[in-house]
Amino acid sequence: MKTAVSETDDCVTGYSGRKTKSAHVAKVIKQRIRQGVYQAGSQFPSTRTLAEELNFTQPTIQRAVRQLEVEGILESRHGVGIRVLDTAHCRTTPLLFGFVQPYYNRYSLSLHEYLEDALDGKSNLCVVKTSRNDSKRERLQVETLLSSGVNGLLIWPVAGDENSTFFQTVAEQIPVVFVDRVIEGVNAPSVVLDFHALGRKVIRYVVKRGQGRLLSVIDPIDISTFKELKVGLLEEAKRLHATNTFTSGKNACDLTVVDQPLVAMIEASYKNDYTLAHACCESLQPLLEGDRFDAIFCPCGEFFDIVYDHQDSGKVLDDLIRLTVEDREGAPLFKDAKAVVQKPWTMDMTSMFVRALDLLQDITLRRSTQARSVRIPFTSVKR
Repeated sequence: MKTAVSETDDCVTGYSGRKTKSAHVAKVIKQRIRQGVYQAGSQFPSTRTLAEELNFTQPTIQRAVRQLEVEGILESRHGVGIRVLDTAHCRTTPLLFGFVQPYYNRYSLSLHEYLEDALDGKSNLCVVKTSRNDSKRERLQVETLLSSGVNGLLIWPVAGDENSTFFQTVAEQIPVVFVDRVIEGVNAPSVVLDFHALGRKVIRYVVKRGQGRLLSVIDPIDISTFKELKVGLLEEAKRLHATNTFTSGKNACDLTVVDQPLVAMIEASYKNDYTLAHACCESLQPLLEGDRFDAIFCPCGEFFDIVYDHQDSGKVLDDLIRLTVEDREGAPLFKDAKAVVQKPWTMDMTSMFVRALDLLQDITLRRSTQARSVRIPFTSVKR
């Protein structure tokens, strides 16, 4: 795998002095040794070859080689060339990863925190870029990270599969791991929260408590997360009916799923724009009147906070059990939230990032291309 770096790159020219450039090249060489590109005892490329490959001058490469000779990593012999002497010193050399995520609002700050926690205690580094949920910008950010010489990519994709062909090409060049969402047709692993299993848990939870007349509000946006949640809800409700389990009386299972633009609504509310929220309340109002439901479930807890900004809808919701999931902190994003919401399940975002980064490192070091997905379960909260 070719790593392209340049003396004109910002990551190099952002600092002054030749020493910094040679130190940068030395770091790239160490990363390659850690990745197994250069094995102990193997012949090392000539300084001319490496200069052409990395787009640095030959004197810069020579200074980097001399630095690594002092550290006991490389050895130069006249007439023989350069060989890798020792790899042990490179085992803690940081790998540089890139993370492209779609958010450009306060939620992106939460993602930064999860990522920082996942990197805590590890030697690897990660550069974060936002696609602003735009597929063209997503491609541009990925290409920028590739040209900067990252060792691997963590991708939280935008909605839709417009970039699936692009990602397949990228995955053939460099290790890629997707988080939160699964991209069909790309030979790269993903680490996601198990929303399909969550949907089944929600149905079992409300039925067991005699609250089986459930209204579920889901975003129809084209991402695997909400699609799998909806499938889980519907499958479990269908299973209970097919087995004639909890289909009548107090423990009846009666599921209604409605689509609402939750993500767009929440992002607009960050900017104090409640147009979509108002439209949502108006469309839900007929469903919420009367004694039709026992509980309402929405995977986005902010939904209830936004709805309660509209008093009439809030009054109707007062008669319902309100269910959502909590993140690790369990703190609302709206500090003045009025809604009282039950959060029986916790999603561990940090674990998702830890597993994703560990998997990305494993692929980078072992040079494995096997696509395998990891699902992080939602844990039940005992109160």
